[in-house]
Amino acid sequence: MKAVLDHIGIAVQDIDAALSFYRDALGLEIEAPEEVRAQGVRAHVIPAGQSALELLEPTAPDSPIAGYLQKRGPGIHHITLRVDDLRGALDHLRARGVRLIDEQPRQGARSALVAFIHPSAAHGVLVELKQSARPRSALGSKRIAWGNLDLASVHDGLFSLDGGAMFGVVPRPLWAAQAAPDERNRILLGMRPLVIEGDWGRMIVDCGAGDKMDVKMRDIYAFDRTRHLDHALADVGLSADTIDLALATHLHFDHFGGATARDAGGLKPRFPRARYAIRAAEWEEATH
Repeated sequence: MKAVLDHIGIAVQDIDAALSFYRDALGLEIEAPEEVRAQGVRAHVIPAGQSALELLEPTAPDSPIAGYLQKRGPGIHHITLRVDDLRGALDHLRARGVRLIDEQPRQGARSALVAFIHPSAAHGVLVELKQSARPRSALGSKRIAWGNLDLASVHDGLFSLDGGAMFGVVPRPLWAAQAAPDERNRILLGMRPLVIEGDWGRMIVDCGAGDKMDVKMRDIYAFDRTRHLDHALADVGLSADTIDLALATHLHFDHFGGATARDAGGLKPRFPRARYAIRAAEWEEATH
């Protein structure tokens, strides 16, 4: 089990005064609040470096935060540690005799799963464990009519890439709020080819990663191809055999690795009747 600091929760009685202090006096950016009705609380997240502050405003007089404020007044309510596998973390702690408030994960803000450790087990500190929402279900396929063209947005499953590499100079607290990273700082991405149909034929633009990745690649990129391009094409009444032209925007593995498929130890074209179109500069760079 590996945990990293996600945020510090602060119970506040006067939200306007608290926002004024953190926003106006300290100059911190405050994100749009989210109400968690099941817990009677409104959460205001404030990115601060590699983690965040979370102002907790009660929305019901009988909510846990309201009770805390009545008993102890405003101040630090809890610290939150982010884990990649919350159920596994709870099993790990139970096996070591750690006292838990929540034996099973429950819903928290931003669709995350959360569970609390009892303060008596954490030296007087209320510790929340959080597993950020990371959808693992297959992406959907969709047909779109556009003028005299018929478009089909399909997919080749999901994979993960380092969030810092993807967002570059954007500070981590900003992108992590929108694309929650896992323990290895990876964010979840979908591979989305596009099929374009006209009276001239049927073209697929990019085709995902395909099935040629080895064990090392699977570990690095956490591929989830439970449902992949073959399934997605079938969902819109197509198949690899119906593609006339395969166009590569560029030759990165996640865009055009699926142009070929394994065949009895060798490789074969993924789209048997299609012509393949690649920019000359891309081909030159890939082959020299």
